[in-house]
Amino acid sequence: MNINDLEKLKAEMERNHNSSIESIERVLKKIREAANTPASIVQTPRFKERMPVIVEKIIINYVGNFQISDVARKYRELTGRTASDNVRKEISNCINKLKHRNPPEIDVVQAGKGSRSGIYTMRTN
Repeated sequence: MNINDLEKLKAEMERNHNSSIESIERVLKKIREAANTPASIVQTPRFKERMPVIVEKIIINYVGNFQISDVARKYRELTGRTASDNVRKEISNCINKLKHRNPPEIDVVQAGKGSRSGIYTMRTN
């Protein structure tokens, strides 16, 4: 290796080093700009009513036959929250409560079996 080869190698290394530093500076600039902008917070609507009250209103206002999944779908449309297992349990509890009131407000169209939900309808007096 002679002096010319070493000088070419040095010049190439300086170019690569400078381009790497410029790249890092660009990334740092973007990060700093992003840190200075205010973060937006997604707000979901808060309901004044508790979940059991919302579920009972959905069931009472439901037209025709329904299953737990139908009520869960309406709950998701109304509140924007997914119908988790807790919501499904609350729907089942509400159906049983309305079914066992005196006089019953819900009639069983087809009884559920195992993990399959029954089919229910609101009683018309």
